Amino acid sequence: MSTLFIDTSYNQTIGLLGNEGTWTARKTLDGQKSSSILHAELHALLLSVNKKPADITDVLYVAGPGFYTGLRIAHGLADMLRIEGRTLRNFYNFEIPRLLGVIDYTWITKAYRGEIFIYQNGEAFLLSEKDFLARSWDGVVYIHHTSALDAVMNEKIPHALATEALMFERINEISQVLQQTPQVRDLYYFRPPEEEFKPSV
Repeated sequence: MSTLFIDTSYNQTIGLLGNEGTWTARKTLDGQKSSSILHAELHALLLSVNKKPADITDVLYVAGPGFYTGLRIAHGLADMLRIEGRTLRNFYNFEIPRLLGVIDYTWITKAYRGEIFIYQNGEAFLLSEKDFLARSWDGVVYIHHTSALDAVMNEKIPHALATEALMFERINEISQVLQQTPQVRDLYYFRPPEEEFKPSV
């Protein structure tokens, strides 16, 4: 039994989890354009651990938040495997601390177009970069990855923890929690597709 893991919400990560819920193999491809070689990289990853696509029994993937195109890559691959009989589970990046037992926290990442995505104690919203820099961010703060914010913003929250690293280190715990309440969430875009693809004026 192998679980395929996919995260295309920012960087592109593919991995395989064994029966005990630990990484058998994992690879992260930096940058948006790596999506064009994701299938080839998955094939190479399977070969590296002497596995075949038929060995994949279920799929765990990140459903956002992120951009429409990036999220559809993971969802499309997962959905194709669902049609072939695999079980799907997914989660949102901002849920990682909660899945690991943290209740009161703030999660931050850049949504571009001059905006920052904030998830704070159950509420999600977009904030202008100007307003983000004007506010103080105390308490437990998480970010997706240091590269998902620019240097000035990282300096604003130097105590922040990266949930991508936390996910890699504690994927077994996350997977176990998700198995207790299996569900497939809708993709979580920074903005609705009609907003994301609206031509600039």
